Amino acid sequence: METFIEKIIEQTFKSKMKSFSYSEKTLLKFINSKQDPWPSKFIMSSLTVKTETIDGYKYFVLHNSQSKLNKKRILFIHGGAFVGEISSIHWLYIKTLIKKTNAIIYVPIYPLTTDKYSNQIDTNRFLINLWKEITKADDEIFSIIGDSAGGNFALVLAQQIKLNHLKKPQNIILISPCIALEKRPEVEKIGDSDPILTRKLLETVLNWQLKNEDSKNPLFSPIYGDCKDIGDIYIFMGSKEIFLYFINIWIEKMKNQQIKYQLDVKKDMFHDYPIFLVGKNSKETNEKIYKIINNKK
Repeated sequence: METFIEKIIEQTFKSKMKSFSYSEKTLLKFINSKQDPWPSKFIMSSLTVKTETIDGYKYFVLHNSQSKLNKKRILFIHGGAFVGEISSIHWLYIKTLIKKTNAIIYVPIYPLTTDKYSNQIDTNRFLINLWKEITKADDEIFSIIGDSAGGNFALVLAQQIKLNHLKKPQNIILISPCIALEKRPEVEKIGDSDPILTRKLLETVLNWQLKNEDSKNPLFSPIYGDCKDIGDIYIFMGSKEIFLYFINIWIEKMKNQQIKYQLDVKKDMFHDYPIFLVGKNSKETNEKIYKIINNKK
């Protein structure tokens, strides 16, 4: 059940979404606005932060500057409906992850989708090359975390790691992941119970992301990819989410293939709720995530 503070977040987003136009023009204006990927001074305080580049794309490397490093490594792939840059909310979440796990975290800044450009293939290529670079040491323990659109990229990456015979992640942690770029009448019936991600926004972005691509291509919709032996799979969702329809289909598929997974669906919660770091439900879910990374499952 939602707590008071979580209801405030939900109502705030509902008010914003009511006044937001879902036209391509409005989305393009948002994309072309200054979206600064750099973490703030507050986020960088007490952290060691550096940037590197692969394939012309930047990625951040962050760790606690005041603690001894361990062997835990996290690749964190941010969400944003494929069109949004990493946000201050994501950076605060990453800083909290570092505090709770003392891991080194890698944060890729991938290209953003527009009406004329889908970032799917370029981002997938960037992430696989980044993975090759950051997993060169044999003794490090890796987790991949992705929220929303980042969950799509995270699952595609895990599948591509297997196909390319690369070092497998120990954990794949998916927060409200978009695992299928498909339009289904069943999704239309769900309505807009989720204030964070609505059908109209999703429809516009899906058109841009797919272009003329087959929606069942696993590089776009990892629900159709091979999930056997890709790492331990953990999925965290809210019961109000529009993506829950596809998650339930994926779960049945994994059950039939005897693939192990853990699914955690919080009643009455909205898309990406753990990322906000406020309220009882977010705290409970994130404690589970910290335990997974710290190998205290």
